[in-house]
Amino acid sequence: MVYLVWWVPYSIWLLTYGHILEAQGYEIGYTYFATFGVGKFANFLTCGKVSKDNKWGGMISYLFVHFLCIFAPCISLCYIFFISYHANIALMIFAGAMTVHRGAKYYQYLMVGSFVKILKDVEAAQAADACETEPD
Repeated sequence: MVYLVWWVPYSIWLLTYGHILEAQGYEIGYTYFATFGVGKFANFLTCGKVSKDNKWGGMISYLFVHFLCIFAPCISLCYIFFISYHANIALMIFAGAMTVHRGAKYYQYLMVGSFVKILKDVEAAQAADACETEPD
């Protein structure tokens, strides 16, 4: 349901205001996918009634493909994890392990990585100062 709460306003925005921004040179999410030829997909779905370079057909087919590739698999996976106890437990163990792993990497960056970067910057500054102060 959260996806639908995002998808409906995004669809309205894209079809009313987003195409205006794209014409002005701004890059919106659809701009990247338009390079894949989503207008060809609209042409295929409508049996040739929409031209391959139709802007509206491309946007509508982009929204349709986005819905099918994001919402449908998410609902299917949620249903599988809802009805299967073992799949749900496996998902929770995996999520917990990923949380610990990412937290450990962040902790390591805070304790070691950030100081290494600072020390390298200081060494580079000292090396630059040493080169400037050496007499010829």
